[in-house]
Amino acid sequence: LFRSLLEMAGHELVLFLTPTVAGPLRILLGQQQQRYTWVISSSGLSRKKFIRQIAEEIGNRGLSHFFLHTLSGNYTDWARVVDEHPITRFWVTVHDSNTLFYSRLSFHPRQLVHHLGKKRLIRKTTGFITLNEHIQIYLKSQHLTQKPIHYLPGAFYDPPASPISSSLEKEHICLAIPGS
Repeated sequence: LFRSLLEMAGHELVLFLTPTVAGPLRILLGQQQQRYTWVISSSGLSRKKFIRQIAEEIGNRGLSHFFLHTLSGNYTDWARVVDEHPITRFWVTVHDSNTLFYSRLSFHPRQLVHHLGKKRLIRKTTGFITLNEHIQIYLKSQHLTQKPIHYLPGAFYDPPASPISSSLEKEHICLAIPGS
């Protein structure tokens, strides 16, 4: 849905990816991969250097919106990128609201930088995207931010409806999920 919304509006989509993500995604997209501009990090390039490369591309391309979909670190570096590009609107995808918004203050140097970087990025970003409606509801109910929080179901692959799934819609299904 997210991808199709942007494509319908006629916008250019630039994908910034690591080689391990780009390879399977190209296979999944097939001929549709030509619709996108691909910026793939060089093998062995550090995450910090790839972020710097992305920052340069944002400036060179004049990107109006930038969606950070998977953040697992380098929050201070990303906050710096946001500072460097005041015209670009930065949206952070929230996968785990507790990890992002309830970061614990620590006096261990590495964890302190991590914590302060998260807080700075939250303060600097334009708003937030959730891929799950329940996360959006939770964020709004907890009043964790005054910034916009949008729910956009994200997927690159929209499989065609299968005859099996349409026939199952008419049947009563009983699921058993084993486990302890």
